[in-house]
Amino acid sequence: MSINHINFQKIKIKNFLSIGNYFITVNLNANPLTLIYGKNGHGKSLILDAISFALFNKPYRDINKPQLINSINKKDMLVSIEFTIGNDQYKINRGMKPNIFEIFKNDILINQEADNRDYQKYLEDYVIKLNQKGFNQTVIMGSATFVPFMKLKTPERRLVIEELLDLQIFTSMNAVIKQKIKDNEKDIEDVDSNISVIKNNINIQKQFIEQINSNKDEEISDLENLNQQYKDKINSILLEIENNNSEVEELSKKISDKSKVEKNIEKCKEIKVWLSSSKKDTEKNINFFEGVDDTCPTCSQTIDGQFKGDKVNELKNKLYEIEDAMSTLNNKMAGLNGRVSEINNFSNKIQKFVTKHKTLNSEVNHIKTIIKQNKEKIKKLQQKTENTINEYKIEELQLKLFELQETKIKLLEERELYDISLSLLKDTGIKAQIIKTYIPVINKLINRYMKDMGYLINFELDENFNEIIKSPNKEVFTYNSFSEGQKMRINSALIFTWRMIAKMRSSTTTNIIFFDEITDSSLDKEGVECFFRLLKTFEDNTNIFVISHNIDQDRFNNKIKVTMTKNFSKWTMEKN
Repeated sequence: MSINHINFQKIKIKNFLSIGNYFITVNLNANPLTLIYGKNGHGKSLILDAISFALFNKPYRDINKPQLINSINKKDMLVSIEFTIGNDQYKINRGMKPNIFEIFKNDILINQEADNRDYQKYLEDYVIKLNQKGFNQTVIMGSATFVPFMKLKTPERRLVIEELLDLQIFTSMNAVIKQKIKDNEKDIEDVDSNISVIKNNINIQKQFIEQINSNKDEEISDLENLNQQYKDKINSILLEIENNNSEVEELSKKISDKSKVEKNIEKCKEIKVWLSSSKKDTEKNINFFEGVDDTCPTCSQTIDGQFKGDKVNELKNKLYEIEDAMSTLNNKMAGLNGRVSEINNFSNKIQKFVTKHKTLNSEVNHIKTIIKQNKEKIKKLQQKTENTINEYKIEELQLKLFELQETKIKLLEERELYDISLSLLKDTGIKAQIIKTYIPVINKLINRYMKDMGYLINFELDENFNEIIKSPNKEVFTYNSFSEGQKMRINSALIFTWRMIAKMRSSTTTNIIFFDEITDSSLDKEGVECFFRLLKTFEDNTNIFVISHNIDQDRFNNKIKVTMTKNFSKWTMEKN
């Protein structure tokens, strides 16, 4: 299995919460460490809601969906997120007022024929291969709305672990097997019912074998009369076809000169171009001789007045001849164009006859098929006797009875296999064995990250996902017995562990991780230092975003400042 690595590239947000009627664009893979800072209430954390809304149609925080639309503009809300998986480029557009949900793969819109629920399921199951709960546990860690793994109930903890270990397939198989068992039980009931019905029908056929309707002669007569009607219908259609062919022949004669007319039009167009050019040249020469003085502007020789007059008269006569020729040509072209219209009209009529001809031929072939079928029915009726008909029915029923009995045996065998499969797919079966294998690895990673943050406790999860926490002197604690700062270190170690497990299992991984104000309240100075040391352990291709309102900005080369201007959030990119 190849790893499903999602490389998020950028997100564009408009009319979303405090974002106004303009796009803000945030690059998600441009820098390894980015600070998003600003005062409380200015809209720093809305990027988490936007990402979650784009991918899962739900905000990250507990916000009603209608409230996601900017309360001032009240329409045209749109979030667009782009990412790659392998060599494929994806873009998700999701908006409200109007409702928009689009999935593009390599700039091609993926089929939207299914309803939005199926379309969303396709996105989660076949594209990102991650649901919102798994995404939140591996990508987002917040101080307020983040629900850490340790605060989840046992079934919810199990779902997170199963997703990380790519065990959802067994859960799905379990559900499929249960449904198959239900279907199997229903099939057995149906088979038993059908067996009873067939046995009863066999008895009825045996009792009334002498009472079978023997009106086959009447049936044969009806079929023969029907065939004669069909033959008369064919003759009528053939006559219509013959008439149509005559019409087509006459119309074809009327368009026989089509090629000649088209050639004449082309020739007239060429002559018109030549005449237009000659007219232009003649008019130019007339203007020259009428406007020139007695001295030639070119050779400076004296031009005789009589010569000029004669020349002008000659050219005007020529111009008259050209204009007369053009008038004659235009009249001819008008006649030719009229003829083209007539030809096109006749051609359209021919095409209609051709189409009708095909329809009529198709109808004839259909009727011939029916006649053939009726002849076969007549032949079979003539060959059958009353008893053989009913004996055949009894044999047929007995064959069906045997087939149903065989089917029931197979269904019972299937049920036995389903029961065995179900026992293997229970939480105590295959999944338990896989989880048992990974629990030591998970615990080792958690304690390694705890140590990296300078927190020397021994943290273990058992096979039921209950925590066992011991101090260096073996005192036993629970998660709830720790301070908020200590809990935050445990939560950080867990989220780092989940990302590493996902990578080890070749399940879904991403290039982004968000820390939402976790350094602002819960962590002390030492905890903050440990936190930043731990960030350096991430892979080179991980893009870390820290959302804060009071952290030391000098730790970051890339920063995004969020301010509020006229009730709208403004996002400004900064670099040291």
